[in-house]
Amino acid sequence: MNFLKSLILSASLLSQFAFADASKEVVFKGQTGESFDLEKTQMITKYRTEQRQSTCTRSIPYQEEECGYETRYKEECHWDPGNRSCRTEYERVCRTETTYERECRTETRYEQECTQGPSRQECRQGAPRQRCHNEPGREQCRTLPSGERRCRTIPGRRVCEKIPGERECRTVPGERSCRSVPRTDRVCENVPRYNEVCENVPRERCTGREGRNVCEDVPYQEYVCKMVTKYRTEEYACTKDIQVPYEVEQKVSSSVEVLFEASDAELKEFVLGFDLLEDGKVGVKALNDSAQNILIFKEQEIKVEEKEGDLVSQARFNFKFFNKESALKPVSQELKVTNVTPFWLSFISGKDGDFKSQTKLKISKDGKVLLDKVLEESDVTVSGQRYGNFVSVKIKELGVELESGDKPLVELEVKLLEVPSGSVLSEDKLVQKKEFKDLVVE
Repeated sequence: MNFLKSLILSASLLSQFAFADASKEVVFKGQTGESFDLEKTQMITKYRTEQRQSTCTRSIPYQEEECGYETRYKEECHWDPGNRSCRTEYERVCRTETTYERECRTETRYEQECTQGPSRQECRQGAPRQRCHNEPGREQCRTLPSGERRCRTIPGRRVCEKIPGERECRTVPGERSCRSVPRTDRVCENVPRYNEVCENVPRERCTGREGRNVCEDVPYQEYVCKMVTKYRTEEYACTKDIQVPYEVEQKVSSSVEVLFEASDAELKEFVLGFDLLEDGKVGVKALNDSAQNILIFKEQEIKVEEKEGDLVSQARFNFKFFNKESALKPVSQELKVTNVTPFWLSFISGKDGDFKSQTKLKISKDGKVLLDKVLEESDVTVSGQRYGNFVSVKIKELGVELESGDKPLVELEVKLLEVPSGSVLSEDKLVQKKEFKDLVVE
């Protein structure tokens, strides 16, 4: 009978899970995306609060007299004469004294001496001018051969004449002529003289310590009685809240949307597995070796809600695929420092790949950081080799001071830049770091 019940229960459980698909395999064959649902039923443990009769305890305070010896302290003082002794010592003390001596010297200076030349008179002829006057009319007569006297009237006229201009004269002062005349003066001044004056100065030197009053706390015992508060434990009947576990069936479902974005590189077919988790989220992983040559970036957004005790989620995945070999070239080559001199540091790193990369160089000596810098194109010389890039750094121009025989600590870090957002689905690393401790500057 019990066997039949177990068989019926097992069949019931199988029927419930027959229609619940908690995982999904998606084969990428170049499509841009897929959508599907995941669902499962699980048993979860919940707790309800129940009240139970119990025994509780409480502390009851009471007063009780306690007597006993207590250690107390009293101050006792005594005079300590000390052992101070003094003596006179002489110390040579020097100082600088300033005296002044009068010194004179002859200085030649030059003064300008000027004289005025004799004045002279300058004259010039003024401009000519015209003077005019009117002549009155007159009668002019003459006697003809016949004896007849004939007269005619000549009208008056204006007559002008030129008169030379007046002579104008002025007195012109003589020319002023100057010359430098030497003058000799006697100049005197007080010149300081510095002299060192030394003398023996008595100083009192004392050693030891002076007498003083020394006080200290001396313990003693005193019998004391006092009232002390104590507590006794008392039991009483009470009701306590306890958490009682019980199991319920919970349905978990998720609507999943998957988007694919592949680079220009040719990618072979591979399989991704999606699993519905207990908390309603969705996990994803590559299921076989088909993705071992592919660099997968995963960006996800999952929202989980609880509806009437069941978990319902919306999951959205965005995958971007790249050829792993070409994408990880800068960080796949093992870093190796080949040479260090006071002027150059040379190392080998990976070749350029699909993503940009940056190289950070840190040089320390005796615990002091000499350089910590992201290298720029102007800092390095790069030559491509079959196995990687050979990089030489001008450390002297970057302010690094190293000498032959020094043993610096060199740290290199190469990191990919401008990679897609999200996480890498595989265990591939996008950064490579390495320390070099056993280097010797040549």
